[in-house]
Amino acid sequence: MRDALSTSNYPGEVCLFSRDRFRITLIDIFVHLIVAIRHCLDRLLHLRGDLKSPMNLDLSRKDDEKSHLTTRKLLISICNLEFILDTALQNITRRMFDCGIKCADEIYEKSKAKLTMYRQTLVRCYITIKSTAFSAIIDSVNYDYIPDDDVSDYAKEIMMCCVLQQAELELCSPQLTLECLQATVQGAFDYLLDHLEAREPASNREAAQRVIDICALEQALGSFTNLETRTHVNSYRAGLVGQLDQRKLQRCLSNMRGSMRMAIDSLEGGAEDNLNTSDI
Repeated sequence: MRDALSTSNYPGEVCLFSRDRFRITLIDIFVHLIVAIRHCLDRLLHLRGDLKSPMNLDLSRKDDEKSHLTTRKLLISICNLEFILDTALQNITRRMFDCGIKCADEIYEKSKAKLTMYRQTLVRCYITIKSTAFSAIIDSVNYDYIPDDDVSDYAKEIMMCCVLQQAELELCSPQLTLECLQATVQGAFDYLLDHLEAREPASNREAAQRVIDICALEQALGSFTNLETRTHVNSYRAGLVGQLDQRKLQRCLSNMRGSMRMAIDSLEGGAEDNLNTSDI
């Protein structure tokens, strides 16, 4: 690279970076070479259908196994991208300066912008995959059976889904825990409230149980919600709270915390851990 871009000082010789037409083309070429890691990850993660060939389709695996492996690969790929953005990209830029490549700063900024955008794409892909678990639970919500002095099973299942997601994140990419859990929890709350608002409670008892379930979810997952979601929760609960026995609410919440103490402690601790955030 140094030899290709070096000058021999013969009469009339011009640096390739001195002309705008050549300079822009060279910058685009270097940026393309640096961000080519995206194509490797697309192939590894099977994110692009046009990169798949019939010989590479693994039809023997079960669907749930594919999904599990995909989320782990996504998290590992995101960590690799963060290492490139934090460390490798700066080293590459330094080597370009050593080789005499002009406009290395511009190459660095453009490459960083493209890789950062690709990282966000992978994070959104992970969040989308994990959100499907909440959607499946919420779609099956009904109040045909109302428990006595306890929270509904679907609310406990949502909490356990959060704990399982937290465990996977803490194992593979702890710096993404807060970002991903906030996105999935807020999406789950919005989807649940839309689902409940679409059908009026069939009885006062169902209305009271809805408030109990919402309060339990808010108590366990409220640290992962934003102001908009909390406002939506309060607005929906306000229309039903008049039909609620406060003593029963406290008994239900107490029973829930007693039976799911470890899960709730894990979620509360994860929301307060400063290591569960990324600077990128």
